[in-house]
Amino acid sequence: MKKKRKAAVLLAAVLLAGAAAPGNPVGAVQGEEKMSAQVMEREINLTEAVNPGKIIREVVTNRSMYYPGETIQGSIRFSDGDKTAGQVRLCLCYLNQVVWEQELPVSPQATELSFALSAPERDFTGYALEVYCYLDGKLADYTMTGVDVSSDWNMFPRYGYVTKMDSSVGEVAESLERLKAHHINGLFYYDVFDTQEKPLAGTVEAPAESWNTLNKSLAKKQTVLDTIRIGHELNMKSFFYNLIFGTYDNYEQAGVSPEWGMYCDRRHQDQDVHDISGIGWETEKFWLMNPANRLWQDYYIQVHQDLFSVYPYDGIQVDSLGPRGERFDYEGNEIQLDNAYVPMLNRLVQELGKKVIFNPVSAYGMEPQLKAVDYDIVYMEVWPSDTPDFAALKEKVDEIYQKSKGEKGTVIAAYMNYDAPKSENFNTPSINYVNAVLMSAGASHLELGDTGMLSSEYYPGNSMQITSRLEEDVRREYDFMVAYENLLRGTGLSQVEDETYICGQRTGADFKPGNVTSFTKVKHQEGESDREVLHLLNFDGAAHDSWVDKGLAQTAPNVKQQVTVSHKVTKEPTKIWVASPDYQDGISEEIAFTAEYGTVTFTLPYLEYYTMVVME
Repeated sequence: MKKKRKAAVLLAAVLLAGAAAPGNPVGAVQGEEKMSAQVMEREINLTEAVNPGKIIREVVTNRSMYYPGETIQGSIRFSDGDKTAGQVRLCLCYLNQVVWEQELPVSPQATELSFALSAPERDFTGYALEVYCYLDGKLADYTMTGVDVSSDWNMFPRYGYVTKMDSSVGEVAESLERLKAHHINGLFYYDVFDTQEKPLAGTVEAPAESWNTLNKSLAKKQTVLDTIRIGHELNMKSFFYNLIFGTYDNYEQAGVSPEWGMYCDRRHQDQDVHDISGIGWETEKFWLMNPANRLWQDYYIQVHQDLFSVYPYDGIQVDSLGPRGERFDYEGNEIQLDNAYVPMLNRLVQELGKKVIFNPVSAYGMEPQLKAVDYDIVYMEVWPSDTPDFAALKEKVDEIYQKSKGEKGTVIAAYMNYDAPKSENFNTPSINYVNAVLMSAGASHLELGDTGMLSSEYYPGNSMQITSRLEEDVRREYDFMVAYENLLRGTGLSQVEDETYICGQRTGADFKPGNVTSFTKVKHQEGESDREVLHLLNFDGAAHDSWVDKGLAQTAPNVKQQVTVSHKVTKEPTKIWVASPDYQDGISEEIAFTAEYGTVTFTLPYLEYYTMVVME
């Protein structure tokens, strides 16, 4: 939501040291493209916008991410209503520095304006594409979208899910267009298999045209192929999903031996199962195999090789069920399940020739797996039983970063408003708090898909309702996460001691209601000076600190504007700027400050849920 307030944004078009400049934009107008090593300064005062949020409906780009040097094509879509002739100014910014800009004319009748430019050559870099609309010579409106320039998705993953595999090609395109607008660059294909032990319906030579999935929904071969193809056109990776040790009832008919099984006793009389009986699905139970059994591994790899020879998935998302208690193989030997996954996962990486993602539910066995397995990304499903509150969410992400060093991006599956009636609206404050915590900590949230937004671990289920306000908020959060991904994620981040005061009161560190929580990180980026990043999260006004918010009782924070902040710095900065998904559509703002005895003092323009303060 746009807010009309004083906000002077200094734009300086520079070529970044150590960063390649974008190529010439397509369709530049009469020399109005600007890209120079000389600094060109001007001020855009966003408070002067005549109709903020009324002229520009949205700005979209044609892909979720871009390879270095690839052409970025986009459109600026205008709201209905009369407008006068004017111009649009586009600025591509790395952090708060402009690296490319262009001006385009706007006619009174225009409903959409197209543009194109070449992506910078610098890999794994996020940019803010800022758009300013001038009518009658005055700033009328502004907005921003993120642009991710990366040769692979795994440094900055943004994961979405798909479940509807009987859709027309038009329906698939529409669904993925929504996910693309949120820069989703990986797709989780939930329960698309025929059976767990034989995921390919039909044979390699004659794949079935359709089949029933686990919940007896119809899946079509053409829909799966269309979804993979359109996703690839949008630069989205596709991941097939299956349980690492699951089989259906009567699994022996598929050639699976009970001697490969995992048992609750030493005499193989009681095979371990995950019971889903009574809901009328294709199987009453998941019969569990021993992931350390070499013959089960051989079988699992072969059936997935068959699947991948028909469907060009980019990888496999392998699931688990967390700790199972004391379990045994067929010969009665105890299985150390937390360590048993590693050999099988390594074989999947080496022999499938595909990317591999594993879900160590609630971090069960994560440490040995992170040390020994070359995952594509780090993925974890969390539950209130072991991760009860905002602070615990942050701790989980921190633990992952300590082991991964940010070399692979982190995605957290946290199912919001769990058990709430599907007829209800999602609670907007609870979603915004969780996304702020995860984003600031350095992770993204698995939440968006073709059914809307997740509120349970059963992805094909009916989604709760997403209000227009929540849709706007989440869209801005994803734009922000992409635009500033080099400060939020990736390698080179280290958390340092934080000492921050707002209006003379020390900020908290516990993410509890009633206060502002802060933490500080230093970002080291090769070829650039270190940046100190202060993260401010506002829980003043929150009803509780349970992230899941089952009762839909969460409340919005009390907005803070023009408040005095003092912060002890690791090194005195030469520049301070702020950015927030809740403020100015995420466009950064440089602010004045004073420095004395290792402490900087400044006026923070705005703090709703989350504001990032960057000290250079």
